[in-house]
Amino acid sequence: KAQPGDRLLVYGGEMQLYFYTHLKAPTRHLYLPYLVDGSPEQTARQQEFMADIERDWPAFVVAVYHPLSWVIKKDADRTILHWYDNIREHYRLTGVADIFDDRPTEYIWDDAATNYTTKGPYQVYVWELRE
Repeated sequence: KAQPGDRLLVYGGEMQLYFYTHLKAPTRHLYLPYLVDGSPEQTARQQEFMADIERDWPAFVVAVYHPLSWVIKKDADRTILHWYDNIREHYRLTGVADIFDDRPTEYIWDDAATNYTTKGPYQVYVWELRE
């Protein structure tokens, strides 16, 4: 569905998705675990990241919910984690990868993804900007 010039936000640590999709990021902050690293600069980086996205929402968001994706430090500023709730206001869910420890990942797309209830411990969500 991506068109030339579309941008992608990878909400997690999988910055290789920019390479695989040939889509550009809407911010200079490509590796989001760097934004929750517990450093004194993390809050300023988060504010810049959120302002970049809100200035011009990208066409797609891929959000990864796996502990190894984020590697959140104990003393991290968690503002950016709560900010993700804004996605639902601007995007519609178009895909879910429901990841299990003991069986293959299930992939749910388009209308079926909208009302899908996840069963596995980890997920990847694909969101498309509302028109």
